Amino acid sequence: MKKLMDIDIADIIPFSKGIIVARKDTLKSGEVRISFITYDVKLERPSQSTKGAYLFNKFGDAYEKISEQLGDYLSCDAVVLPNKHVAVAYKTGELGLFDENGTLYWTGDLQYRDCPVSGVASEKKYLWCVVPDNNCVIRYSPITEKIVLRIGGDSSTAFMHPISLKNYNDVLYICNHQSCKIRTIDLKNYTVSDYLDYLTSSKNSEVIFVKESALPHVYKMKNIVPLGIEGTFDEKCYSEGVLYAFPIKDQFVFEYEESSIKLEEDSFAILIDGDHTEVLRQYLTKLHTEEA
Repeated sequence: MKKLMDIDIADIIPFSKGIIVARKDTLKSGEVRISFITYDVKLERPSQSTKGAYLFNKFGDAYEKISEQLGDYLSCDAVVLPNKHVAVAYKTGELGLFDENGTLYWTGDLQYRDCPVSGVASEKKYLWCVVPDNNCVIRYSPITEKIVLRIGGDSSTAFMHPISLKNYNDVLYICNHQSCKIRTIDLKNYTVSDYLDYLTSSKNSEVIFVKESALPHVYKMKNIVPLGIEGTFDEKCYSEGVLYAFPIKDQFVFEYEESSIKLEEDSFAILIDGDHTEVLRQYLTKLHTEEA
């Protein structure tokens, strides 16, 4: 994980090139000042932004009218629906629906088993929200004003104090405060996975390269396979006595056309179960033999 900014953050929202951050600064007078920063993920650099850009990307075309009615436009989550209506949710469970012109036409408190919902993401005619105090995710129908589906909760450990969620290409990404994990729900079949499990399977990955700090999370993945390489490695390369992580020490690990990729010294290769796992195992074994 890479730290992007060392600031007090009031809110973060996505936009086409990365994220927009609402920065919170407390002045000597005690007054709180909010400013806005964009971070371009491709250029890997921040730049100054505007309140208008933040509000437009959060509330859509009718952002001026919606933000004026809300007053507190920072501490809420919002999503623009397919019909250009906007759903806004607060951590208290308060939910509001605005039409395409920014007119509020429904508001109420949404709870599940006496626990307030928060966060909001859209799926066609439905809204998805998290229930932090019940460790679950719910699907809500604004048309019938009913919760029609719940995933997690009760004795399930699928979600541990979920606090926010987003829908990208019919996959929900849920941030969990207690477990410090991102979990996914595939909306085609409602399968719950860890983000790394989902990412590696959806991309047909058969080897991943991670930093040392990510190893404890990687060792919990269901689709990693033992390296099966003879030799003695640092204890961090093992999980429950089984060798999973191959240390990459400043080596060019692969080449493509005129480009070479060289990993940093604290990177590790992890094998993923797939059709070419054995070929990759042989390649890592060769690297180990040459290094020895």
